[in-house]
Amino acid sequence: MKVCNKCKENKPLDQFWNSKAVNSGKCARCIDCMSEYAKTYKKKNRKKMNEYLKKWHKENPGKHREYYLNYRKNDNFKELHKKRNDRYRKRKPHINRAKWTRYYTKKIKACPSWVNQEQLKIIYENCPEGYEVDHIIPLQGESVSGLHVPWNLQYLTRSENASKSNKVENYG
Repeated sequence: MKVCNKCKENKPLDQFWNSKAVNSGKCARCIDCMSEYAKTYKKKNRKKMNEYLKKWHKENPGKHREYYLNYRKNDNFKELHKKRNDRYRKRKPHINRAKWTRYYTKKIKACPSWVNQEQLKIIYENCPEGYEVDHIIPLQGESVSGLHVPWNLQYLTRSENASKSNKVENYG
């Protein structure tokens, strides 16, 4: 347990970021307080931050990607990523609802009135364990947008679906 020097609450150590600059190995402020500080700093110094990032990317081509790939190789990556996303969804449920509302609205608009809804329902019900229903031609593609129809659906594993994103894959 550790006391945050901003909000003065006693919190578990996993609520503090690691820091090599501090003797204890953990930041003095909790994650929530640090996030709030970072958010206000970025708002006040947006121009300065953008210039710094542009300069850094110019001086270090490919370094960001290298760092990101090494970060993803971390054994705890999935667990850390899930915790971060869960924290975000709890703090901002309205944003999450808005995101899903936009997605479902687009899905409804992409579903023609002549499509057999029972066929769609059967496809989703028969999805194998560990797989997701994916649109072959994405509903929100960059160059083309598909329809929510049975012949535009396929089963993919979660990792395949995530790597595909909103792209059209060539399987031929």
